[in-house]
Amino acid sequence: LRHGQTDMNAAGIIQGSSDVSRLTPLGRDQARFAATGISAHFEWSTFSDNDPLAAVYVSTISRAAETLDEVKQEWEAMEPGE
Repeated sequence: LRHGQTDMNAAGIIQGSSDVSRLTPLGRDQARFAATGISAHFEWSTFSDNDPLAAVYVSTISRAAETLDEVKQEWEAMEPGE
């Protein structure tokens, strides 16, 4: 999963490995939308002891961590079977 839109993406600026941009509201929406798509591949997707998703790897760049935070929040808000 790639990070959601950032303020620099929106401005047309290539950010490379720089860690100065943050997710836009659209980027947060994109991450939550991706979470619902990813969860469709699992019986139940939360970060719990019964999680079928064994591991999540994320870059140390802030925009990637922000994207994972949005995904995690969306998964935690889902009801089983959703």
